[in-house]
Amino acid sequence: MARGNPITQLPSELFEGVLSYLTLGGTNLAELPQNVAEPSTALAYLDVTDTDIAFFRSWMEPLVEDMLGVMPLLAAGGTPYCSDLDAIMSGSSSKFTTPFETGQSTLLMNASVENWEYLLQAVDCSPSYGLALFPLEYWDVKYGTHDSEF
Repeated sequence: MARGNPITQLPSELFEGVLSYLTLGGTNLAELPQNVAEPSTALAYLDVTDTDIAFFRSWMEPLVEDMLGVMPLLAAGGTPYCSDLDAIMSGSSSKFTTPFETGQSTLLMNASVENWEYLLQAVDCSPSYGLALFPLEYWDVKYGTHDSEF
């Protein structure tokens, strides 16, 4: 589905830098880079909400496992991946619709009941409400781009 943001591909180097939070929601992404030589261990949150992401790569597994028990690394509401996950957990499907290929995550693409707890801890499929994570209205008022007091 075409969205307002034209980003469709990302360089693997983006995931190798010292990056804690990466928000890619609302872009035209259908997949993340195939190979990331040294994924950043600093990445604590990856937002791919409202994209066309249907699967995750194996290079993400160590990052996901680092965040288990803390918070889900992946925010993916509104994606084909989460639609599949919802169908799997509701019992209307037993597998992801994307055929498994080499390089995909064996943990994040494992639809077995035994793996559900892992998936629930790794991926947040809550809907995206399109809200900024930053109080833009407050800054707009406070710093003079708007006339009223906050």
